[in-house]
Amino acid sequence: MKTHLVVLATAMALAASAGTRARILSADGEVLAQTIGGERVYPQGKTAAAVVGFVNQCFGKDGRRFGAGGLEAAFDERLSGVGPQERNDGRGRDLVSTIRLRPQKMAEAALEKGVVSNSAAEGCCVAMDLATGAIVAMASFPSFDPARYQDADSVREMTSPAIAACREVGGVISPLVYARAFAYGIVLPQTEFDMDDASWINPRYFPREVIGGGRVAMADAFTRGGRRAPAYLAVRLGDMGIADMISGFGLNRKTNIGLGGGVSGFSIYDTCSRGRPSDVCLSRFGIGYGVAVTCVQLARAYSGIALDGKIIEPWVVDGGCFHGRLLPDYLVPQYAHTVALPKATARTVRQLLVESTREGRVADNAAVPGMSVAAMTGTAQITIEGKYEYSSEDFTSSCVGFFPAGEKDKPRYVLAVNVIRPKGRVSGNEVAAPIFSEIAYNLMKGENHE
Repeated sequence: MKTHLVVLATAMALAASAGTRARILSADGEVLAQTIGGERVYPQGKTAAAVVGFVNQCFGKDGRRFGAGGLEAAFDERLSGVGPQERNDGRGRDLVSTIRLRPQKMAEAALEKGVVSNSAAEGCCVAMDLATGAIVAMASFPSFDPARYQDADSVREMTSPAIAACREVGGVISPLVYARAFAYGIVLPQTEFDMDDASWINPRYFPREVIGGGRVAMADAFTRGGRRAPAYLAVRLGDMGIADMISGFGLNRKTNIGLGGGVSGFSIYDTCSRGRPSDVCLSRFGIGYGVAVTCVQLARAYSGIALDGKIIEPWVVDGGCFHGRLLPDYLVPQYAHTVALPKATARTVRQLLVESTREGRVADNAAVPGMSVAAMTGTAQITIEGKYEYSSEDFTSSCVGFFPAGEKDKPRYVLAVNVIRPKGRVSGNEVAAPIFSEIAYNLMKGENHE
């Protein structure tokens, strides 16, 4: 027995000394993870910790430590140099992420400030380059130190909620419903809607309105955050129209950005009774209930509006990734874009999102001085664990949009922010929109100085 232990210890020591785990680098060349003297170190500390991941301190069956989170786990074979596609000489290959250090740090700072100031439980955000699909920042709070992962309060801190946590997000889903209704020709932005007419649904489930009654144009209901208009449009779209919208915007598809632990989201068909969803279920979808999505899925969906109807796939490793594998350059364009909307419809919704950030509108706290921004906010109750009922105290506050978004601008970034269980103020415009505004301002300010 003693002999076996000595042999095993010797094998592990040799593996640790002979093997050199490669580095993980940011897009701007900064070291995020490297091996020094046989130890894995993380020079940036908590920065991008959930993206980078960590290396388990325990030895595996092959006598080496293995990646156990984030990029460290997703590309363990590449980094360690051990695997069917590798040289198996113990020398790994460097991995370059799309994360840029400055945007990442300022996103984390803005998110932490917003979460703490609102006494929230947690938060996450994603900023994606619309030209390439590269995720330049993916922040979550609270975070952890990868070098001391054992000190993390929970496993949740060590995974990125931006790809692993599906949530109902309220009004940020409504623009996607309007977009599909406009594309189908069900209504036009100037079409008037009677906010007091409940003939299209059981009055018991008539959505509570937040902008008053009377007749309003669909465009006005959109920019003021009306609830009954998008609920009505979801019923008019019907189950097939909603299914087409869910599929078209990728709300039921994993993002496959290059990190493990991603989820595909849950749609109205999972939350309603079997068979055709009722009109009540459909109406609730129109105001962001009955569908749960991740922060990255929201960013991807809004790229379809920013890019004139074409959705771009997000990546977190340089050159793109598909199902955990790096893509050759000649393959990347095949997975880059899918069509979600006609160009004219996307342009219409884009302009309405810009109007939504004007003073007095639903997302006016997302506005950025000196820059045109297109954004929408959402507020959704959180279900009570173990029950199919909603809490009256716990909410998810969201803001999603892109910028710059002027008539002649080519949008550069799409940004999604989620804040979970804020206390006191809970609306997306009060909680998530200021975080969105600060990140957007700093992101473009840094762009102009580079």
